[in-house]
Amino acid sequence: MGKKILLVIITTVLFIFTAPLDVWANEGDVADYINFDQKIYIDIMEEHFIIGEDYDGVLGFSSKDTKVLQVASDGRLIPQALGTTEVEVFKAGSSVGVVDVHVYLSGDVNGDGRANVSDAIKILRYDAQLESFTKGQRIAADITKSGSVGISDAIKILQMDAGLVDRKPRVSLDSSLSLLQPNDFVQLNAKVLPDSKSDTKVEWASSDETVAEVDSNGMVTAISPGRAKIKASTQDGSSVATTEIIVDWLEMENSYTRSFLYDEQDEHKDEQHNVSYEFEIKDNRVTIKGSSDVDDESKYQYLYYQVKDAAGKVVKANTVPIDFSEYETSFNLFLSEGIYDFNVYFGKEENGDDLEEWLEITSPSIIKISDEISFAVGLDDHNVVYTKYNMTLEEILDKQMAVNPQTDLYGGGWKSAKREDVEYYLNPENFNFYPEEGIDQIVVNASSLNVRRGPSTSYDRITSVSRGATYEFVDFSDGWYKINLGSRKGWVHGDFVLRSAVSSNDVPDHMFQFLILSGSAEVEAEELDRILNNKGTLHGTGNAFIAAGKEHNVNELYLISHALLETGNGTSDLAEGILVDEVDGKEVEPKVVYNMYGIGAKDRDPHRLGAEYAYEAGWFTPEDAIIGGARFISRMYVNHPTYKQDTLYKMRWNPATPATHQYATDIGWAVKQTSNIKSYYDQLDTYVLRFDIPKYLEEK
Repeated sequence: MGKKILLVIITTVLFIFTAPLDVWANEGDVADYINFDQKIYIDIMEEHFIIGEDYDGVLGFSSKDTKVLQVASDGRLIPQALGTTEVEVFKAGSSVGVVDVHVYLSGDVNGDGRANVSDAIKILRYDAQLESFTKGQRIAADITKSGSVGISDAIKILQMDAGLVDRKPRVSLDSSLSLLQPNDFVQLNAKVLPDSKSDTKVEWASSDETVAEVDSNGMVTAISPGRAKIKASTQDGSSVATTEIIVDWLEMENSYTRSFLYDEQDEHKDEQHNVSYEFEIKDNRVTIKGSSDVDDESKYQYLYYQVKDAAGKVVKANTVPIDFSEYETSFNLFLSEGIYDFNVYFGKEENGDDLEEWLEITSPSIIKISDEISFAVGLDDHNVVYTKYNMTLEEILDKQMAVNPQTDLYGGGWKSAKREDVEYYLNPENFNFYPEEGIDQIVVNASSLNVRRGPSTSYDRITSVSRGATYEFVDFSDGWYKINLGSRKGWVHGDFVLRSAVSSNDVPDHMFQFLILSGSAEVEAEELDRILNNKGTLHGTGNAFIAAGKEHNVNELYLISHALLETGNGTSDLAEGILVDEVDGKEVEPKVVYNMYGIGAKDRDPHRLGAEYAYEAGWFTPEDAIIGGARFISRMYVNHPTYKQDTLYKMRWNPATPATHQYATDIGWAVKQTSNIKSYYDQLDTYVLRFDIPKYLEEK
């Protein structure tokens, strides 16, 4: 037994003295290279050369505590855990001194605060499995570089800005309320804190999947009208965040036929009428129309509408004369951004805002108003909407310059664009088209509308005008239009008229950056096939583009332009098909994939990344890629519930929230596509054009 013990001791001694002699240095005084009186401090996340990276010689090193620090064969000090140890230095096999080495850690404490720690240790971030700690508390932290249990080091917290730091994970959501219409979608984003937690997966659930569904990535799809709560939680359920989803028909047609009759005392009558009532909200303008089977004696002569804000306060109300047997009226809301309840009533006699007898539609509708207030005018047969934004051009330009817009105008590849060039492409007035001929006209859009001597109801009534009558526009003031009646002039309220302009001029190419891309161009597949003739794998795919446009509410001509641009007229590798047998470094069943819009084809490796994206998306035929890619474009840009970037201009500049969520960095990106889109329209027999042009605030 004694011999065995002695043998072990001898073996150990031999190991200690022979193991470190694999690092050598040049002959010389060791003190010239190492200061044995100075302690070496090294962060646990870093490595350190005790002599120097390029030093050679007859020096060797050995750590006294390899749990804290190891020494590589080239002399690197490799930290393993927080603590202090000694590194012994050898020359020609003999010890010549000891260096003290202290391993510490720096960073952020749980992402929430900063702490100064005694003994020259600055612990600002660590992966220890500690539940919590507070100011002044002594704790034994088992901390290693990997976060597993290692050597114990007593730590005293001397100062902490954030106070209590909870190590338990918590989840937060970036949204508190979303208002959608059926078939809409919204991407919710959840984050698990602290960032250092290894388990950051979020579980998603809907309280009512008949109203709204949510997938594993937080994408919510609205199903049917109602309310549902979307819940994001940590996997262990210890932290939960919720947001409410309201689903209703927004900016869509609402039809109600049930309505009840009330008298002036607000008492319910037994009588019930069949009243057809529809309303549409679009671009902040409301159109109400319908009919009834009420006899002449019971007919109602007035429509009264009322809009209430979230607090229940009436923010807009008005009484409009109508023909109850068949009626239609339109008016602008001019409301600030928010969610409102909309109610409609019908009355027999007008007495201020009170109706002696009134009929109430029993289903009030929820409406959502954005902060982009629009008004419509006509341009030939082409509909033009001017959308007002609450910023000046100069303010938006400042934001764009901050994200380094690019251009190829100067030659030699892409370069940062000059401010004056960015301003030129950003300013819609440089591309807007105004008819050279024609007179602005006011079209009456109410069954009967009063004309007054001035722009207010306090002015005397001159006469009344009927729906469809057209008058020359003279002036505008505070929501009222001055019109030319022939022998005299008068004022009508803007809620009940449309302003238009008539011209025979053709729409120029550059106007097509304002072409509204949501909705169909109302073209036939045969017309699209003429455009796609001899365009590689896109040849004969007109029906696929028709299906893509209808299914995902995107203009077919735009989809074709995008596809032809990205695929080099249908001849690129992604258009002709790429065989994929590996995705993210993992083997998959080999399949040929197609990608017609270059989705996911990032610059660093466009073919591989675009093909892998197509494989995961299931685009195994050209038609799959056309229709599936349109879904991506629709969801992420054209019909995005938040950004609503439904023109090339909006996709490039995003005027609602400038310098965010922009499709391209090239300042000319939107304009460059317009000639192609215009040329495709020129090849069609019939089509519909709709434009949306930004209007920015005037400079003060």
